[in-house]
Amino acid sequence: MLWSWLETWIDQEGGVHSYVVYHHRDNLKILSSDTWTQSTCILGLLGLHRASGEKKWLLQAKRLSAYLANSYIKSIHVFRNSNFDRKPLGQPALEGNALPSYALLETSKLLGGSEEYELFTETARDNIANFLLKNWDESTGAFKSIYHGGYAHIHNKNSLTIMAILSLLDMEESNEALMNKALRTGEFIVNRQVKSGVFEGAYPYADNDTNFRTTYSLITSLGLLELYQRIDKMLFLESVEKALQHLASFVDKETGLICHVHKAGYPQWILDTFLLLMVAKKLLKFGRQVPINIGQILNGLLNRQYPTGAFPLSIGFEDLWFKKRLPSRPEIKRWRDLLPVPALNSWILWAISELLPKGTSLPSSSKSFPFVLLTDAEETEGPFRITEYEDQLVFEKLPENRVVAIFRKRAELADLCLIKERGDYWKTIDSIMRYPEPLRKLILTVPYRFFNTRKRESKLIDL
Repeated sequence: MLWSWLETWIDQEGGVHSYVVYHHRDNLKILSSDTWTQSTCILGLLGLHRASGEKKWLLQAKRLSAYLANSYIKSIHVFRNSNFDRKPLGQPALEGNALPSYALLETSKLLGGSEEYELFTETARDNIANFLLKNWDESTGAFKSIYHGGYAHIHNKNSLTIMAILSLLDMEESNEALMNKALRTGEFIVNRQVKSGVFEGAYPYADNDTNFRTTYSLITSLGLLELYQRIDKMLFLESVEKALQHLASFVDKETGLICHVHKAGYPQWILDTFLLLMVAKKLLKFGRQVPINIGQILNGLLNRQYPTGAFPLSIGFEDLWFKKRLPSRPEIKRWRDLLPVPALNSWILWAISELLPKGTSLPSSSKSFPFVLLTDAEETEGPFRITEYEDQLVFEKLPENRVVAIFRKRAELADLCLIKERGDYWKTIDSIMRYPEPLRKLILTVPYRFFNTRKRESKLIDL
């Protein structure tokens, strides 16, 4: 059912279109295909092929892989739209290139000596040699990324780079230098895992910072597990076990979902919970115990699937930078919670495919359109009625039934989008984050102090 829904977003060339609804950025107007979505669709299809043995899934993966290879910009060694939430602007990202290279190589392994095999393998090899490895930081022993105007070593991005390198090594003769980079990167990540305190077992977002996100901790775990599988070094397996032990305590017993920000409570993300199960299943495969009930959590997740086949985003959506303006409010049905996002549903497809046992028989699915979502009024917008058809989504502002957005699923841009985006203040925040930390903190506190002062004055006037 999920793949049947994702298919409605694929254009004639095989590109999976998707807007971005994110916890610090909305790019609803931009619908063009990106590597984050395309690659994980491919990996999900490969998982369906391995589980069922049916060739049709491999053929679908080959078609989507051809899109990646054909849209590769060889002159600068990067994939088109390899920058996800900043598409079409912004620097090509480390993970935005590691993911498609990994997906192409994994597809090639199943294609044998075909014409596509050579195209996919050579494209990935060129990207790894001339883009990913160019970001290697020898002094640190990890790959660097642009982060708040400077450079940092972001663990989930390094993890995906490890996966791309290991996949290439599976297809080549011994390359000690390349294997050494993958190994050192894994050790770098483990050495920065939190060793004590309330966040013991967590992976910071970058280097040793105090920014923790469940999605990224779990993606980080995937690369370490691939590394363990290749070299059988217990350091990596034990690291992931500690991470899962830490994260398991944040699974809500009532909803069955995990909190997105390494704490008990909200916001809770459906993708994060699927990734949790994906990592847990891999640990079980290695003969380890896991602190969660996979079947119980999975049943709860599947009950959240829409009749279209898609899954919503979250419960209690929270704005990353302006938490006081858009705090986590699980009692409100926000459109950002309810709207299914192809970019995250593609990762769910990959996770589900990894949970399927071999020999699974996959029944044919049926689409169910139109599908209507009703949102509540929020702090600054809504309520909305969102109607999804097989070829488009329509947002209507209630109660006047005024159309405020129309998205054709296979288009590059929206036909109409009057919904407020937070792009303007994100650009402001992004600029501020380039300043030294003391100055940054001082600037960011000024608006809150101003608004709190105005509130106090207002209360005095009322009195």
